[in-house]
Amino acid sequence: MWYGWLNRMGPYNREWVANNGSDWAGGRVDLDCDDPEDPNYDRYGQEYSAPIMKVECWEQVFEWLMTKRWPTLPTSAQIWKEYKEETGNEIKWWRYEPES
Repeated sequence: MWYGWLNRMGPYNREWVANNGSDWAGGRVDLDCDDPEDPNYDRYGQEYSAPIMKVECWEQVFEWLMTKRWPTLPTSAQIWKEYKEETGNEIKWWRYEPES
């Protein structure tokens, strides 16, 4: 079973924050698998970019990910699509459009 969480890594550039505000977050989605027999298993896990989004959205996605499980490794597009479908929440992205 695959499970994940968000790892916040920014934005922390002062100029970027001065131009866009401090209510943004970006980083990565970290995914782990508890089944060493899974074909995508890696003891260090897998990771995807988590594009910059409003902090309130970041926190909602984080909470959702903490309870979400997948039988196989999800794609990045699958994560964002399932989040929207299962929660009904729109992510407020900064210059990003997820794949369909």
